[in-house]
Amino acid sequence: MKLSNEELQDWFSYHPARTEDAKIAHENVREVMRETAIWVNENVPDSREKSLALTSLQHAMMECNAAIAIHGIVTQAKESSSPAAIGLPDFPEK
Repeated sequence: MKLSNEELQDWFSYHPARTEDAKIAHENVREVMRETAIWVNENVPDSREKSLALTSLQHAMMECNAAIAIHGIVTQAKESSSPAAIGLPDFPEK
């Protein structure tokens, strides 16, 4: 698949949040990934796999935020204080 120079220019450009909803969506992504990373850190044995899992969460966060920045949000974002507030289950306490 050959990309146009315009597509590449767009891919490698900074895309600031254009709306308050986009800013909230970015923060929701960071919050969900942060909470997941904390759970993994506290509940998964120290290992190569744990390190890879945390790296994968970091990568997933960056890709999600890139998608929001480039393509916008799918639905109106809502402020939240926990994953459950945006429709995800709370992680069990250890």
